[in-house]
Amino acid sequence: MIIRSALLFMLGFCLASAAAAGGQFYKWVDAQGRVHYSDAVPPQAAGQQREVKSQSGQTLQTIAPPPTRQQLAAKRRAHEAALQAEQHLRAQKEYDRTLLLTFSSVQEMKTARDERLRAITAQMKLTQERTDKLQARLQAQRRKALHIERTGASDPTPVYAEIAQLQRHIDANGIFIERQLQEQERIRRQFARDMARYRELMAAGGKSAASRSTSLNGRSGLPAPASQ
Repeated sequence: MIIRSALLFMLGFCLASAAAAGGQFYKWVDAQGRVHYSDAVPPQAAGQQREVKSQSGQTLQTIAPPPTRQQLAAKRRAHEAALQAEQHLRAQKEYDRTLLLTFSSVQEMKTARDERLRAITAQMKLTQERTDKLQARLQAQRRKALHIERTGASDPTPVYAEIAQLQRHIDANGIFIERQLQEQERIRRQFARDMARYRELMAAGGKSAASRSTSLNGRSGLPAPASQ
């Protein structure tokens, strides 16, 4: 059996050599492990790795099989991950540069933070004062509506309409104050991140690096540094 296989192998090789007497030929192994030689690759073998042989049997080139769908998908994911990493790095550089050019010290950042928080607090205080006045009017109109219902002296419809309008204003003011509280918390977190990053950059000599930086194209994927 072994001798017969060897003879068949040599026969195939000789036939391929004869067929390719004027040039090169191909060698490949099929899915069943059988070795083939031919001056042309049949369609069913297009997905197999193959070697380009010279007339003397020397390997001139190895042609890899086409990538599978899984390999193509993995390659695409790796490419996308590399692009994201590059974009993040560029965004971080621009973020750091802007941070260092916006503030000259951590104390300046604290001052800017406190000024913004005080401005929002003033807005909320003014809104709350208006809400208190609206609440007083609302209570008065409710008492008026109750009196009309008890006595039947007049049509209570206009009073109820004003009550509804006052309640809408009060509710809107409440939503505004809640959003302003959330904004204050966002500002505190943003400045905390900015100050921590600023300290890191200054410890690494980032101020001089920022002065040499040039502006980068593209939008940053990081939150912009909190400014005054």
